[in-house]
Amino acid sequence: GWSRGGAARGGCNVNDLPLVPLVPLAGEEADDLAFLGITAAAAPDMLVYVPTTQAQAIELLVMDPNLDREQPGEVVYQQQQSVSTTPGIVKFDLAAAGAELAPNRDYLWMFSIVCDPLDPSGNPYVRGLIKRVDNEPEVAAMGDGTDPYDRINAYAEAGLWYETLANVGDLYCDRPNDAEVAQDWEDLLFSMNLTRSPELLEKVQSDQLAADPLLFCAE
Repeated sequence: GWSRGGAARGGCNVNDLPLVPLVPLAGEEADDLAFLGITAAAAPDMLVYVPTTQAQAIELLVMDPNLDREQPGEVVYQQQQSVSTTPGIVKFDLAAAGAELAPNRDYLWMFSIVCDPLDPSGNPYVRGLIKRVDNEPEVAAMGDGTDPYDRINAYAEAGLWYETLANVGDLYCDRPNDAEVAQDWEDLLFSMNLTRSPELLEKVQSDQLAADPLLFCAE
């Protein structure tokens, strides 16, 4: 079931809408491994948009990069979550599972919708890369401020996608009716450059993603 793929579609999804990882699209197309985000955290939160689906679960795998990246390596994280009847953005908490990414290495991740637990080869999926950089002490200092926007700006300037995304998402959860925060969330999703992919652009746009609920806010 390890086949080439970018934006996942098909299977048991309704209306043929794709899984969309909340990760910048680094390549010109949503092709294999075009999604790339950077973190300094050993166990960052990873977010994905899940469309309306008849499946019962969504899964995230994170692979150790030691083997050829066209083949599955050692699994450093593997978790499933039940799927809500409401489409929206789901969070996977790597820290809660005790996962740890080594510094200065790329890891392969794959989100998939579990349409058939007995035959995962047909499950819609999307995959890409996450890179952990080795500047955790400096990043820890960025989080010392009490103003959330100071933290967000520091993370963004450092190019740390996952920290920026998590902090803006948390702020949006805390202030769901704040128009400024809602606009910041939409702007951040726009910066993922989904417009680089005609396939994705045909199916879903950043402002549509921004209008969908953050299903993890109540957690």
